[in-house]
Amino acid sequence: MLSARCVAELVRAIYPACLNGIYLAEEVQDFDTKPLRIEKAEIKVEKPIIALEEPAPIVAEIVEETPIQEAPEEPEAAATTPLDTLASMMWQDEINDAHVIEFLIANKMPKVTRKTLLTELPEKVVERLISKWDAVKAFKPAL
Repeated sequence: MLSARCVAELVRAIYPACLNGIYLAEEVQDFDTKPLRIEKAEIKVEKPIIALEEPAPIVAEIVEETPIQEAPEEPEAAATTPLDTLASMMWQDEINDAHVIEFLIANKMPKVTRKTLLTELPEKVVERLISKWDAVKAFKPAL
């Protein structure tokens, strides 16, 4: 019996997961089978008292009073160029640069290629695009 106890203690010491927390039959035989008597005792549970401290007041010092400033006058509306107007129209109608360039190529505009930028176009061409904007929107490029 002593050797079985030694083996059980050795297994618990080296690899406790092997026994899964279960006692061997020899160990259970030596347990006291007398029922435990637990006397009822009165237990008083008191709620803890939490002391709250009042926060210290914040003392601030005014260093210098600044005069109330008036709102600045609105600047005059910046003069918009025809290119700005065209860009705004393109943004509103969700039309990209390639669409406009393809429109110009389809209408046989000289010196305009697919590599041409809108900023490179003469101001008169941009004004003409603005005046014919409905035709530009209706154009279906073959991209």
